[in-house]
Amino acid sequence: MQIRCHAPKEKQGNQKKRQRKSKSISAACGHTLAETKAQWIARNSKENETMCHQEDREPRENRSAVRIPQFVFDELSHREGAWYETPDEVAAGLDWGRRRALLMRWVRRHMARHLTQRERRCIELYYLFGLNHRQVGAATGTAGSSAYRAIARGLRKLRLAAEKDPTWRRWWRPRRTAPLPSPGRRRVGRSS
Repeated sequence: MQIRCHAPKEKQGNQKKRQRKSKSISAACGHTLAETKAQWIARNSKENETMCHQEDREPRENRSAVRIPQFVFDELSHREGAWYETPDEVAAGLDWGRRRALLMRWVRRHMARHLTQRERRCIELYYLFGLNHRQVGAATGTAGSSAYRAIARGLRKLRLAAEKDPTWRRWWRPRRTAPLPSPGRRRVGRSS
């Protein structure tokens, strides 16, 4: 029994072109057109069996795992780990967390005192939830440009409140960065 294609009848010219094309494709793949159904099933079942049903193959979740010998872990100390923090770093992180909580309490208190409900909502969505202006506008039922203006108005009011009530400065310590280069003569062009 040979495999036959049951395609609708075509014009004589198109059918011959298609046969030539299928012969060239099957010759390139190494298949013959006269392959029997039994041969096709036998060939495909062997390929599928070797691809999918290998006993020595690992489960899918373990295939991307990287194997590291135990002696490598034994040689590494706890302090060389990727997420290790010194006690000073832990203390600084906890201190910053406490100060940040106090700053957020100050901000929320002044937002409730000085901002309208819409300005407060826009600032919360933008800064605390990470939405962009268009998304803030959609959440509040306005355009993105209107949400942008509400955020700008609210920030202006909060800046004025911060100037009048400087208690927030007790908790704020700007992060130290690398020292800036001294303002000297700037070189333009190649350095030699």
